[in-house]
Amino acid sequence: MATVTTLEGTVQLSGTQVELREQPSGAVLAMTRSDGAGHVVFPDVPPGRYTLGAVRAGFVDSVSTAFDVRAGEAANVLLDVQLTFTIPTVDVVAKAPSPTDSIQPVSMSDMLDGTLMESSPLEGDDFQSLLPLLPGVVRGADGRLRVKGGQPTQAALQVSTASLVDPSTGDFDLELPAPSVESVEVLANPFAAEFGRFATSVTQIRTRRGTDEWEVKPGSLMPRFHKGFRGIRGFEPRLSVRGPLQRGRLFLAQDWQYRFVETPVKSLPDEPDVELTSFDSFTRLDAILSARHTVGGALIIFPRNINQATMNTFRPPETTPSLDQQGWSSGLLDRFALSPNVVQGGVKFNVIPGSATLEIDVRRLPGSDEVAFEDTIRGLLGPELAAITDIELVIASDPLVAPYEDPDGLYPVLANAVRAHDPEGTPLPIMAPFGTDAKHLLGLGVPVFGFSPLRQPPEETYLERWHGVDERVSIDGLRWGLPVLYDAVRRFCG
Repeated sequence: MATVTTLEGTVQLSGTQVELREQPSGAVLAMTRSDGAGHVVFPDVPPGRYTLGAVRAGFVDSVSTAFDVRAGEAANVLLDVQLTFTIPTVDVVAKAPSPTDSIQPVSMSDMLDGTLMESSPLEGDDFQSLLPLLPGVVRGADGRLRVKGGQPTQAALQVSTASLVDPSTGDFDLELPAPSVESVEVLANPFAAEFGRFATSVTQIRTRRGTDEWEVKPGSLMPRFHKGFRGIRGFEPRLSVRGPLQRGRLFLAQDWQYRFVETPVKSLPDEPDVELTSFDSFTRLDAILSARHTVGGALIIFPRNINQATMNTFRPPETTPSLDQQGWSSGLLDRFALSPNVVQGGVKFNVIPGSATLEIDVRRLPGSDEVAFEDTIRGLLGPELAAITDIELVIASDPLVAPYEDPDGLYPVLANAVRAHDPEGTPLPIMAPFGTDAKHLLGLGVPVFGFSPLRQPPEETYLERWHGVDERVSIDGLRWGLPVLYDAVRRFCG
């Protein structure tokens, strides 16, 4: 089974074409589309080595890492796809647009893939060296970045939705190992509601998560030399370790990078060097608790030492100080997705709506009430958004519990029928998360239980197939279940 996601695994992506490819030939063996929960199932796959390819309009074609399918075991694969950006076409008409007909989008962006640090001739080996490749980003004479014509202190930096700007200088307040960077994106006019603390632009960095297979990758082991090989000018080795701590559930990404860089000041006699020494570490953990609930955390450590930090043409080595900095940043992100079954808001694509309405379908647990659930929703919204949100209950009915503890009731009859056909089986009552007319009978005192006996192999994911594109049961399970159902009816009717 595979799960197709986007935005670093936080959104399950439905309607994506997924291909099962045999390795190493690359031959396509099967093809299907992800369901509403982003799930894809390829049944009866013979043992071997495979990859999955994902294709969908508006997203970059993606291929998973190779994985092995073993006899009698199910393989779980996570496939995260990235958004792609296309230039919109605009029809030019004779009349001048009015203020309400503006075609200016809420946000336009330029994005670079983090792998460019492996192939591009960059001055350094970090994301700040990658930024000048984007249009509108230049590095000033003082070495600070200016984005879209603004000052260095007017831009904002976000790393996986966390804001990281030095409050004293306004500069970007961290360094990341190069392998940790998945993409760098500069939003030119991000005036959407989720952005803030900037005047000209927002730079977003998405970091790499752990993979489905363990991998260890060293890099940048070759030092750079001064002219004439008179000494090492730069040495920035790095090491990456990624893999599943628990397959399909818990993933680790760990990157280290040591930096030693000497930058000569050519306008001074003998061209003295500004010397940078640092050791950057990035640790990221991602846990998938359910299809709608993920938890992630990251720890970034970036201590550095700079000798003659402010040396330039007018400041010789004797007048410049050294900088010794200890920097670290940590964050924890808990994502719980409610299903917005109906979303309404706005009348035009280029106008931000003043209000929006979400209709949410919720199945409450026995013993809970509407007040407690409303408190849960407001807690998920956060204090600022909850303060301006009205929650209205449209349709509601209380969850009910059938009397399964009655020794003379219907439940023991069903349990005994299961035991008669499967002596090693253990009947257990479960909660039904779906709608049924049976609750009206329960309200009248009629005991009702959902009973669809099926015997499935341990690796079968039957419950995850409900209302999916591959909803089915096995023939062997049905052949076992029909006699059990007949026996239960016969026992109940005497």
